Amino acid sequence: MQESTFFAELAELLDTDVSNLNPSAHLEDLGWSSLAVVSFIAFADQNFGIIVEPSKLVACKTVGDLIKLLDGKVTA
Repeated sequence: MQESTFFAELAELLDTDVSNLNPSAHLEDLGWSSLAVVSFIAFADQNFGIIVEPSKLVACKTVGDLIKLLDGKVTA
């Protein structure tokens, strides 16, 4: 998946404008919540077939951290 498509999907999930997203954007500033965590787990499974461990997801601090969890499936 292209990074721009990933950002568009993530913006929808977080109910924020895509212009707020970049790899260094802090999740806490974007409205990251328990609902967002569950939604991201479903998103990763549906789009990439990746089961994200909740403990790894909770450790994420930035959008770039989320991209790393997707095992190279998001490209620039």
